[in-house]
Amino acid sequence: MEVLVQTKIKPELVIIRKVLNKNIKIADHQVMAMLSLSYQMGATRLRMLCRLMNKGGGTADIYSFFLQFGSGKFQGHRERRMQEVEYFFGNKNYKKK
Repeated sequence: MEVLVQTKIKPELVIIRKVLNKNIKIADHQVMAMLSLSYQMGATRLRMLCRLMNKGGGTADIYSFFLQFGSGKFQGHRERRMQEVEYFFGNKNYKKK
């Protein structure tokens, strides 16, 4: 985690710390999935995801959130969004079909 803090993703980690409620515990793999999403989709989407989690968004809500940025004009990123959301929920072995 120390390496992450000292790199270019530090601003995104600050966003997660500031926006996500302190009582919500997230694992390292969830942070990595969130950072992957924000790398391509921007800090605004990261804030939106944190707010969704703050409101108690469940599994279906979080899947929908990730996948909305893998459809329509973002269709070319669908596989990446699937990998991120699968990783978010702990499926670290998700492979492309």
